[in-house]
Amino acid sequence: MADIVRLPAQTMLNRLGRVDPATARGKLRLLRWRGLRALLLRISDPLVAYSFEGHPLRLPFSHDLPLIRQQHPQYMTNVTRVAQRVAVKYPDAAGVDIGANVGDTIIAIRKAASMPLLGIEGNAAYYELLKANVTGLRDVELDQSFVGYGIATLSGTLRAEHGTASFISSASPGQVIVPRPLIEILRAHPRFLNARFLKIDTDGLDCAILKAALDWLAGARPVIYFEYDPSAYARYDPSGFEIFAGLCRAGYSTALIWDNRGDYLLACDLSDRRLLEDVHQYFAGRQSKVYCDIAVFHDDDRDVMEAARAAEIDFFSRARRAP
Repeated sequence: MADIVRLPAQTMLNRLGRVDPATARGKLRLLRWRGLRALLLRISDPLVAYSFEGHPLRLPFSHDLPLIRQQHPQYMTNVTRVAQRVAVKYPDAAGVDIGANVGDTIIAIRKAASMPLLGIEGNAAYYELLKANVTGLRDVELDQSFVGYGIATLSGTLRAEHGTASFISSASPGQVIVPRPLIEILRAHPRFLNARFLKIDTDGLDCAILKAALDWLAGARPVIYFEYDPSAYARYDPSGFEIFAGLCRAGYSTALIWDNRGDYLLACDLSDRRLLEDVHQYFAGRQSKVYCDIAVFHDDDRDVMEAARAAEIDFFSRARRAP
């Protein structure tokens, strides 16, 4: 059945690239496209081919990356620019991608920086696609693990949909996962123990993972790019907001913030709790439909933050300039 669905799914994905979401007609076509995709996904979720940053990707038809990029072309370009600024200051830097998914962030980073990269992905299906999608890229290591956050074991159901995976805890018997501490994973890949760039996207576990890794972060001092979604992290750690105070104690002092479409919002000091509370309140209670991505910088890297901020202002001022 998957083979029967694959051809129309691939045709639909190819046609998506010709939709202009800025026009009324394009918006209508997107609505129809979403509806038809939902119908096809009732039958099967075949793998399709997608070109991302000029690199071929294999991903499930249900994966939202092509749709998001069609509607918001700037999506994920910010992580590329931040990684580029890190590589300028630290030419020998290495990077770690927690929640590497199908390899899209690795490809986005590699577009601008030749740094060695470690991709960590726990979901078995995504991990197999990750391996296939980064084949041929130099200096990429992979590890199939769920990164720990102070919990010895998890029991429940691993749910994957729309290109992301989350673990639904349950007291009843189900899938059992044994997370691994980040430092243990890094020791198995020793050239990443002093990584200068860390990206985390784990559908709600970002703050908890960072809290559990504060000792390593204080020593290695990587620039950290992570997803901040109060609706998602509440399932695991209702006190996720306190990650900002923890990062301050680890020597981090500044941050850049984007909305989840990749649109730049602001720069701030991590000591400005009132402003961060306002940011938190704006994104809280949105059922993960609206959230933000945050890059935080150690006090040693204020120059990297300033360069990254300037790059964001320049990028969006040019992107929004009327023709």
